[in-house]
Amino acid sequence: MGDDSFLALKNPNYDSCYKLFISGVSDFLNIISALVFPVGIILLGCFTRRFGWFRTEADASLATLTIRLLYPCFILRHLVGHEALREPTILALAPIAGFLAIVVGFGFSLLVARAIGLSSKKCKSFTFTAGIFNYGFFAFPVGQALFGEAFVGKLIIFNLGVEIAIWSVGVMLLIGGGPSWRRLVNPPAIAISLAFLLSFVGGREGMPSLIFEIVDALASCAIPVGLLLIGGSVWDLLREKKGDAGLRVAAGAGVVRLMFLPALFMAIVALASFPNDLLWLRQVLVVQAAMPAGVFAIVIVKSYECDTEIALRVIIATFAGCLITMPFWLSVGIKILSP
Repeated sequence: MGDDSFLALKNPNYDSCYKLFISGVSDFLNIISALVFPVGIILLGCFTRRFGWFRTEADASLATLTIRLLYPCFILRHLVGHEALREPTILALAPIAGFLAIVVGFGFSLLVARAIGLSSKKCKSFTFTAGIFNYGFFAFPVGQALFGEAFVGKLIIFNLGVEIAIWSVGVMLLIGGGPSWRRLVNPPAIAISLAFLLSFVGGREGMPSLIFEIVDALASCAIPVGLLLIGGSVWDLLREKKGDAGLRVAAGAGVVRLMFLPALFMAIVALASFPNDLLWLRQVLVVQAAMPAGVFAIVIVKSYECDTEIALRVIIATFAGCLITMPFWLSVGIKILSP
């Protein structure tokens, strides 16, 4: 009789504890493997920018190409014919959940910004940047690796509410005044509407196969190109001159984005009662809870002439910190989701 068998006879709880340990190790390894792809490409973006292979001059055209062509194709690939488009509850409630997730982030970021004594201009940039999680190019590959390809389409619908919150409430925070409703008419929103229309006129089967062969080919480029752009942007941010805003900004961003909001989202996942056809929303909240601040936020902050240095500090602090906190929060979320 082996040592394990002897211990199992001596202590009946040994076997269950051993299985629980093995399950935990397996979950952790799955999470690490899910992070290898996005983090690896982001690091390649840093590397290629550092050695001049990926020049800053290319960013504007690549970003425009990604937002206006590659990402809409990515949406069409995953949404056309998706079961979520046939569920009224999902179409109604998932965007509302995305909207509220961002608004709650803005609210707590504003409280922390005031608590650490930021001036009005710095407070706006901190609130906007720390309040937005990286809901797209980082979240998609992580969520797909953990929960399967069907997860992507549902996350896209959730993200529709995220976009609405950013371009309405978020812009109001930055510049005041009324919401920028004109910004809501953008290529991703149009792609979602087109996917909805195509799904009700036959989906892929109702279109010439060549069209979706092209769409699929372009869609497969969206995430890698987006992650390379993030990597290049992170390297540029690291090289930016920093003023004397202080460690409190980075610490405050970490508290909001990497500690408090993830804990809040996990509590909602664990305690809230979700309708049966929205149980997948728990998976979405687990993935989004673990995300750092969105890199794209600094582009919006800069375009509205707000404090880019504060946005820079928030992004760098949360991106660096999430490499430690993300495996932890994802493992907690998976444990909560386990039956």
